[in-house]
Amino acid sequence: MDRMRFISPPVAEADRVPAPAPASRHPDWQPCSWLLFHISQGQLDALKRQASLDTSGWISTYDALTAFLWRVLSRNRAQIYRPDLSAPAIFLESINMRRRLDPPLSMRYQGNVLSGGLSMLHPRPLTLGQVISQETPLAVLATFIREITQSVTPQSVETTLAAMAPVSDKSALNVRLDSVPPMSLAVTDWRDANMCVVDFGFGRPVVARQIADTVVENMMMIYPRRSGEAEEKGGLEVVLPFETDHVGLLLADEEMGKVATFRGFEVRRG
Repeated sequence: MDRMRFISPPVAEADRVPAPAPASRHPDWQPCSWLLFHISQGQLDALKRQASLDTSGWISTYDALTAFLWRVLSRNRAQIYRPDLSAPAIFLESINMRRRLDPPLSMRYQGNVLSGGLSMLHPRPLTLGQVISQETPLAVLATFIREITQSVTPQSVETTLAAMAPVSDKSALNVRLDSVPPMSLAVTDWRDANMCVVDFGFGRPVVARQIADTVVENMMMIYPRRSGEAEEKGGLEVVLPFETDHVGLLLADEEMGKVATFRGFEVRRG
């Protein structure tokens, strides 16, 4: 629980600066709900094979699944928001830094140890049109996501901490995801939480859930794997945000229907 590693040395009063003004919710977002989908292990393996074609780099299940869902969500949301398809596609992800730091942290280190991967910092950003187009191989999207993840290093964490050091009120640096415009996607992967393998003495959890009555319009969550249910073994559950009045678009998507099974609403907002 020692946080000293992530606390910058004190900054002289004369060198302190105020935090930038906080951004508000982007006005163009329509009300969204969170939808729960299940993807079987067979479909995950198929996506990984597809995303690994014509690329020399390693592609993870996370890269392949996220690339596929990024394309599906963008394709269907484009019918709602009618964006400029030549505009850069905005992709954000939270990255667990426990294993990535040098030396690494214990996986039992309490609290979040996250850093953000941002498409805005990628030297070769993709356009919305490229993300949506079937002419862009899934491997291109998956490799793009892998490069964003790999760009976050112990050195980039140190640079971020140094940049934040002069800010007087660091709590004011919190950025709300929905300040980013529609068509953006932020991904958080909870698999390492691994709560379903913990034995509390009186039993083990079967499933982990986010208990909330609010919806972050552009945040996708990958849940920890279930336990104790044969049909779920090896598969993943994913929560996707989508505009409540247009949920039928996503559920009618033929490609989505082949890969994922809709399990219902996690949170419904209208």
